Amino acid sequence: MRPRDHPAPRLTPLGAALLALALALPGGAALQLLAWLS
Repeated sequence: MRPRDHPAPRLTPLGAALLALALALPGGAALQLLAWLS
């Protein structure tokens, strides 16, 4: 499918905060956070 078929999904405030937190953390801590959330 082409990227223009549908708009990009919008991040919720919580999703944006989690993304910013994951980017601010070192790689290992980000992986642990993702594992905890999943």
